[in-house]
Amino acid sequence: MNLDNLTSIGQLAEFLSSTQTVAFSVLSSPAARYEWVQKTLVRFRYRTLARRDQGS
Repeated sequence: MNLDNLTSIGQLAEFLSSTQTVAFSVLSSPAARYEWVQKTLVRFRYRTLARRDQGS
């Protein structure tokens, strides 16, 4: 499953609501996890989201 095409919170919400079961694996090192989180926040433009969209 490739989630790279999801670029908005709306697309992510639609994906999560339409998917039956999602299994995630944890990256091995803390550095890899932080890098993934940072890239994800940038991809979804977290800092530009309205406050109500950041918390849900």
